[in-house]
Amino acid sequence: MKKYFAILLYLLAAYACNSPSGRSWIIPVNIEPADLEYDSSLMDLFESRRQQVLDSLTEGYVILRSTDESSFNRHEFKANNNYFYLTGYMTSRSYAILRPGSEHPFMLSQPPHSIRSMIYDGEILENSEVKSLYRPHKLLSYRQFRAFQDSLLQTSSILYLDRSDRYFYEEMSRRAAESGLAEIRDVSGILAE
Repeated sequence: MKKYFAILLYLLAAYACNSPSGRSWIIPVNIEPADLEYDSSLMDLFESRRQQVLDSLTEGYVILRSTDESSFNRHEFKANNNYFYLTGYMTSRSYAILRPGSEHPFMLSQPPHSIRSMIYDGEILENSEVKSLYRPHKLLSYRQFRAFQDSLLQTSSILYLDRSDRYFYEEMSRRAAESGLAEIRDVSGILAE
């Protein structure tokens, strides 16, 4: 009798999982691969967003980081919201710099290419691909960005940073306080408009 009862329970469970009223663990996803690709109209949208931010600033620099190091190895990579909103660029450890009235109003910084980064982050786009897809006016290497960042902290510049990226915001605030020159502000108010 126990044997028949076990079989009956198994059949009921199998029926419940497959019936329309029961839960199904298979969730159909009807996404066209073309919906996931960047096209020129989408890149025009990112460019117009950057231009709106640049138009709202009279001075200073907006520096946004694509990822927060505290989130590494906890889950799949996701770009910081404000960074992605302005660039559409989905590479970890990259930076975007906006500077109104500059020869290069939009600059991107690529992370260094290494075997380790390819293993953990996947393949990084070549510089020519980044320039054609994401349209930065200038592409900085990681080393160039660090030197640029250090030089900004030694001037009386206003730096707009993303407060939601706490580690970067706190590090830059601490370094600006040490130099006593640069002023750190939150970029959220500008982007919220």
